Amino acid sequence: TTTEVAKKLGLSDQTIRRMCETGKFPGAYKTDGGHWRIPQDIFVTTPEQDDRAEQILHQIDRKNQEAGDVDEFNL
Repeated sequence: TTTEVAKKLGLSDQTIRRMCETGKFPGAYKTDGGHWRIPQDIFVTTPEQDDRAEQILHQIDRKNQEAGDVDEFNL
């Protein structure tokens, strides 16, 4: 969906819809209800890989928060 692609690419849903309308995603099509569908196989990573990357980034964020601020002049 446009929402999934927006999250994947870090763009707004509206931007993704405009990109669909201008043919930026090969194979994208509109459903009878007017919603865009974008083929997963045009992206380098799979949804599973995206989920795993998200988990890793959350772990890194947690560890950084636990470590607190670092004073680069007091190492």
